[in-house]
Parts: sequence; C-alpha cells; structure tokens
Amino acid sequence: MTPQTDKEMFRRLIIGVVTAPIAGGALALSARLAAELELEIEGLFIEDESLMGLAALPRRSEVRLGSGRLEPLDRGRLEQDLRRAAARLEANLSRAASAARALHRFRLERGDLGTVIGASVTRDDLVAIIAEGTLHPATELHLAVIQARASVLLIPSRLARRPGSIVAVVTGGSVDERTVTLAGRLAARRRERLEVFALSADRANSEQITRIVEKLRLDRSRWSLGELPMAHTASVADALGRALGAVSQRLVVLPRSLPGLVGARELAGLAATLRAPVLVLEPPEDNS
Repeated sequence: MTPQTDKEMFRRLIIGVVTAPIAGGALALSARLAAELELEIEGLFIEDESLMGLAALPRRSEVRLGSGRLEPLDRGRLEQDLRRAAARLEANLSRAASAARALHRFRLERGDLGTVIGASVTRDDLVAIIAEGTLHPATELHLAVIQARASVLLIPSRLARRPGSIVAVVTGGSVDERTVTLAGRLAARRRERLEVFALSADRANSEQITRIVEKLRLDRSRWSLGELPMAHTASVADALGRALGAVSQRLVVLPRSLPGLVGARELAGLAATLRAPVLVLEPPEDNS
C-alpha cells in the first residue's frame, strides 16, 4: 500500500484556543509544522458560552486575562477581555504564519465548547492545543477534539529550546505505517535524526518498520529502532518517560491507540514532562 501524502493525512491545521492566550513560541512551532506539511492554518478562538453564564451569577470572581488580578466577574468586561485576547491571537498568528510562509485564516466563534468543536473539526484535521496539564479550558478543548476523532498536536507551555530527534512511538498495529511515515518525512525535511520506539521490537515488527523507513530513503545512519522498557512498569507513560529521558526530542509522534495514553490528561502530562510537542494520530477511518 502506498503511504498517504501529508495532504491526504490532514486537511488543515487548526489552532484551538479557549479564553487563554498562546505564547509566540507555540504559534511559531505550529506555523512551521503547517508549512512543512503544506497545510493551511485556521486560528479558532472560542468564546465559551459557559463563561458568559457564570458572569450572570451573583458573587462570582474572575482572574483578569490581562492583569491576573482577582476581581468581580462582569459580563461586559469579560466580553471585552475575550475580544482583546482574540485580536491579539489573530495578530500574532498572522505574524507567525507569514514568517513560516504558511497560508492562514482566523475565526471567532461563541457557543458551547463541544458544539463548536463538533461543528468545526473533522477527522481529517490536525488540532494544535497548548497542553497545560489539567488546566480546565485546555483539557475540555482536548476532550472535545477527541470526540471529533481528529488528530492532536499537544504543545507544552514550557518548551525545551534544544536541537533533537523526531521520535515515533509504535504499537505494532496497522497504524504504525502512518506514524513512522509522518515522523520520517519530518526528520528528512529537517535533516534531523529519526528515533523509533516500539512496544515490541521482535523480528517481525523490526522488519516491518525497516521496510517503512526504507520507502522514505532515510540513510540507515540517520535512524534507529529501540524497544520500550516495560519490564518494571505497568505504565506506558512511565516507560516513555524513561526511554525518552536520554533522547533529546523536537517532536514525538504516536498513535491514539497506544495503551494507557488515550486520556487528555495523560497526554498533556507526557508533553509537559518531555517539554516537547506530542502529535497524537487518530487511526484512519475504516471504509471497509
């Protein structure tokens, strides 16, 4: 089977935001990835209607988006803060996309978070989210994207500024070809090393992964295959943390089907621990 091209794998890259601003480094990283994959960027700022409902309740306080001060919650002022945050995101996104030479557009939507994501995001999209551990807006956004069955790019709020490899984590299932292919293409374009880690690196899996990488024409000295050390832990997240602790990584690509890492909080925690972006691939739709 011929591997999907990047454009066949994804339709566009959506940068999803709920109330909180996004750091310039995260926008630049998203824009660069979109340019490498030849994807249009769509900035999506969501004014969550539940916040407006909170403003109508008595004796509620808010943390101002600009100042960080705790003040009485006022609907009019909240709307102004959200519009200013949206305007800042639109301007910053325009600068980041222009620097990366990526096409972009911007949308502001108000409504229920799950409803907006359900109407805006499809299975062919890649959605970039700032991973803030268990921060409510980011986690709720991630959960909504999971429901939409879209792939996710989780960017930790604290990115490590360092050179490194592109890492692919595989299970041995049919989704591995997409995972290794995407990671390998990015490694080739950036002239960076590809590190592949498998839950099982037995002969059959090793041969399959080798065939996939050989299709990409990566020099054998520019990639390696290792097995995740699961003997002393029941957690894939712990095993990944140990295995990748000795590897400086620029991006980690893994399938949604990886056992023990299907939850929004677990994935956000992994990105925060590694201080590297994690791209979570949804399996392709079964049309059989």
